[in-house]
Amino acid sequence: TNYGSETILRVDGGSDPAAESYLRFDVNVAGAIRKATLRVYSLSNSRQGPAVHTSSSNWVESTITWNTKPARSATPVATAGAVQRNCFIEYDVTAAVPRNGSYSFVLATSIADGVSLSSREGAYPPQLILELDSGRVERVFLPMIVR
Repeated sequence: TNYGSETILRVDGGSDPAAESYLRFDVNVAGAIRKATLRVYSLSNSRQGPAVHTSSSNWVESTITWNTKPARSATPVATAGAVQRNCFIEYDVTAAVPRNGSYSFVLATSIADGVSLSSREGAYPPQLILELDSGRVERVFLPMIVR
């Protein structure tokens, strides 16, 4: 099922059912990127926050489903420990965002301790925060979210 217009992103490694969330950011900034941080807002507690993986950006928000999703990288770009509800989780994804382009991330976990996050339709949409060599900070908001 596609849940692209929901206010909540779900991530769960259980089989009841398992859930991953796909995020895509289109980066177009003037200048070199010094640091990239993915920022998501937790709506629930979890003993282990989701890991961030990369994937192909070859998917469409309105049609992606569990059976059509692109494969995620085997090794996560960043991980999180335990998370509390009503707080931001920040991931250093600098290695995955070297320059302008389209970047897809998959929030996934292997444990059956699901977590809910705010989607772009929610109160605290995911964002990619870019620190440039010039010292300027750019915030890139999500054009697409799917699960």
